[in-house]
Amino acid sequence: MAADVGLELPRLSEPARRSLTERWPLFSPRNPLDPWGTDEYEVIYPEALRAAAAEGGDLLVVGIDQQQTAGSHEKDLGLFLAKALHEAVADTTTVPVVLSPASQDPPEELAAFCAQARIPLLRGARPALGALAALGRRAESAPGAGAGSLQLAAPLSTGPLPSTEDEVLAALAELGLTVPRTVRAETAEAAVEAFAELGGPVVLKGVAEGLLHKTEAGLVAVGLPTPDAVRCEADRMLRWAAQHEVPLELLIAEMVRGDLEVLVGFHRDPVFGPTCLVGLGGVWTEYLDVVDVHVGELDEPTARGFLERSRVGRMIAGARGGALDRDGVVPALCAVSRLGASSPDITAIDVNPVIVSRTRAVAVDAALTTAP
Repeated sequence: MAADVGLELPRLSEPARRSLTERWPLFSPRNPLDPWGTDEYEVIYPEALRAAAAEGGDLLVVGIDQQQTAGSHEKDLGLFLAKALHEAVADTTTVPVVLSPASQDPPEELAAFCAQARIPLLRGARPALGALAALGRRAESAPGAGAGSLQLAAPLSTGPLPSTEDEVLAALAELGLTVPRTVRAETAEAAVEAFAELGGPVVLKGVAEGLLHKTEAGLVAVGLPTPDAVRCEADRMLRWAAQHEVPLELLIAEMVRGDLEVLVGFHRDPVFGPTCLVGLGGVWTEYLDVVDVHVGELDEPTARGFLERSRVGRMIAGARGGALDRDGVVPALCAVSRLGASSPDITAIDVNPVIVSRTRAVAVDAALTTAP
């Protein structure tokens, strides 16, 4: 099957063979490697996986039937092998993969460990190998492809995930997203001082952890041109927060104008895994439902091709009076993909809207959702 889909199974090197046969003379190592029955699995499998990981391949795949209806011994064996695989590739550039030829859902404990350890857990031998071959072809065709080109996105940090709007925008800005200048304030007077710092007009928002639909709650005021307008809106929002017992802070942002509002997003689909979205943004997003979906993570060339094929991409390219800033939307797609891939706890990221003009694309609102 590997040969059919274009995956090469290289011969084991002589040092790898010798390291195994010196300890187990009756073992005949080859690729694929099957140590079952040569010794207790707790003894031989970690050694065999370390020897295979040292070969420097792009992928190291452990294949074992794993389904929720399996017996406890089979489930324990699958989890043991996943952990041994994780340890074997720790100091290498090889990508670990657990492949269950069975199509049934895998055991929950195995799925949870693979998600935490960032090990792809695939089902169905032929489609899984085909997907790995497609990943390899994409890596080989990418600009600058070479050693380590199959590396999965690494976590950005070990700290807590961003939660409020400005924290999410700041995390995305570190990954290439363009965002407006902002200032936080706790009082109306501090909001007025922020207005003077940023220069008018400004956007005023009420922000609180878990508060996603600020517009519906009346916590967004756009285009405030004077200090008095800022003070009036800030007082109103703070009164709302007091009435609803919500710990609210004020976010003052420079006003961004453009020609098109675009939605850029990430969603961890329960079947397809990481997906990225691009569509028409703004308050009419759900009503218009003009959204295109890409399955998988995005790098710059893939994001550019995805945007060009999308309906919003065609609108950007064909805008009356001249094309809008497509080159500003591509980094936004890459940023949400990278941030989403940085933690298995992130289930969704919505950047809405990215305001696109002919000269730039600026994200003015973002929300991040995590698993409960």
